Amino acid sequence: ALRDHLGSPELGTFVDNLARSSEPAAERALQTILTSSPHRDVKGKACYQLGMMKLSAARLSRRIQDADADDLSELNNRYTEVAVTRAKGVEPQILQAVGEKLLERVVSEFGDVGGRRRTLGKYAAAELFELRRLQIVMIVPEIEGVGIDEKPMKLSDFRGKVVLLDFWGDW
Repeated sequence: ALRDHLGSPELGTFVDNLARSSEPAAERALQTILTSSPHRDVKGKACYQLGMMKLSAARLSRRIQDADADDLSELNNRYTEVAVTRAKGVEPQILQAVGEKLLERVVSEFGDVGGRRRTLGKYAAAELFELRRLQIVMIVPEIEGVGIDEKPMKLSDFRGKVVLLDFWGDW
């Protein structure tokens, strides 16, 4: 049983595996780990993964609510029956708010806990930035750089025009 392993510092690996599950028991286990583990890094991982799980469920709930019959059929084929059934019965705004609160907690309480390539705080802050600033119909934040003609440019110089942004990196 989970309660027999709550004291283990190795539980962090299990947390990452739990996050890939759509079963309700996985979410309950993450909540238990968050509230009961004595290890700060394990709690941080549980908080981050629980927040991401809530945000994912909010996205799925929105997609299901907006879906026509064909889209719904595709979603039923792509996701488990449990995930689709749960997503139908929840308010995406509530799930989103809970997910954001969990990620805010990651930033404030567990920001320095190591993740795969950077800290959990950086992962959570990036996700929150995207949710709050980079959604369709939102004004894009200012971007400055050098154009292909090697002259300085700002994204705002192109306001009112169609712009294709291609971001890439070696991360």
